[in-house]
Amino acid sequence: MLLNMNFSKSVNTIIKDDSCIKSPTDGVFRLPLEKEHAESGHTTSFVKFEPGSYFPPHEHPKGEEIVVIKGKFIDEHGEYKEGSWLRSTHFSEHFPYVDEETLILVKVGHLPII
Repeated sequence: MLLNMNFSKSVNTIIKDDSCIKSPTDGVFRLPLEKEHAESGHTTSFVKFEPGSYFPPHEHPKGEEIVVIKGKFIDEHGEYKEGSWLRSTHFSEHFPYVDEETLILVKVGHLPII
């Protein structure tokens, strides 16, 4: 499954609430912007968490970057308020959850292995 993975072409996407798809976890919705494979590899998405929702503990081969757009993103490493940017290394692990509605931009599977 390739979605917007041709980096020689420009892309312009309008984001609408009804564009989001339910993730495998209750209360978490995604809007993929670019995607290499269905549930792995290089992916960039908007992710919306409903209040009290979480994502099971997981790891990120080739790292992860997150920008908190709205709300507060929480994991066992800390709390990240609106405007925060996080970058986690190759095979980083975490258990993310939220107390309030939260919107993040997340990019995974794209960092070099060093």
